[in-house]
This record gives sequence, structure tokens and C-alpha cells, in this order.
Amino acid sequence: MGNKSNLTPWIMALIIGGLSIYALSKPSRPRTREELDREVRKAIRKYSALYGVPAKYLYGIAMTESSILPKWAFSYHPDGRSFGIYGLTSVALRDIGMSMDQIKNSVDAQTKASAKYLKRLYRALGDWNKAIQAYHIGIGNVRRGRTAPQYLNKVLRYSRRW
Repeated sequence: MGNKSNLTPWIMALIIGGLSIYALSKPSRPRTREELDREVRKAIRKYSALYGVPAKYLYGIAMTESSILPKWAFSYHPDGRSFGIYGLTSVALRDIGMSMDQIKNSVDAQTKASAKYLKRLYRALGDWNKAIQAYHIGIGNVRRGRTAPQYLNKVLRYSRRW
């Protein structure tokens, strides 16, 4: 092989080229709350129509779970279990046949997952208010008669902003 001085430009070119490709292939993320809000609203319109879920409830859940702040959009919440804009958990994702890997980098995928999960809860419980509470405390708890009135009221309050 050649000496190190001949290899250095090639190695540098490969490293720089690789970083450029990585940067170009990495999905861009909204930087401001306004950008994120626009992207979330666009995805909500798409998936609320697709899954028959009221858009206002998806928006209310997003506001309740993350305030649609960029710092929570692609990270775990302080509880260490819920993730992203909609506070999705691995259990909820498993219930709808999805995984954290599928949602961790995409507003669109998180919105799709949230809409699918809320629709699943609604089908099982037959009531949007119960479905919203089950989104927060789990369907088993709601079936056992437990409620989450503070969570429900917060979601409904935010849903009026839709």
C-alpha cells in the first residue's frame, strides 16, 4: 500500500462524502414551535380523515402531551416511557402493530400511530371521552371503571383551539 500521506486525502474525501450523504438522508426536523405546529396540523388533517378520528381530539392530545414543543417531538418525556408529540408508549404502539423505531424520527408517523391508537380505543369503548381517557391510563383501567377527568378536561380544552 502507499504511504500515509497519499491515503489521507482519500480518507478525508470518504469521511466528508459520507457525512454529506448522511446529512442529506437524515429527515429534517422542525426547528421552531410554529414550524412543528404547522407540520402537526397537516399530519392531523391527513390521518383524522383516513382513520375517522376527530382532528380536534388528536390536536388536544398533542397539546396535552407535549405542548407541541420541538424539545419533546423526538425524545422521551420525563416519565421515561412516553415518547414524542403524542406521548406514545411502546405498549400502545405494539397494540397497533408499530414500534418506536417506526415513529422516532417522523411527525407524520407519530400522528398516524396516535390516530390508529385512538381509533382502536374508540372502537373498543364506543365513546370518545372514554377513548381519550384510555389513551392516558390504559383501556384496562377504563374498563375497570377508572377515569382520568383532569386529562380528559385538558384534552377537551385544547381541542377547542383546533
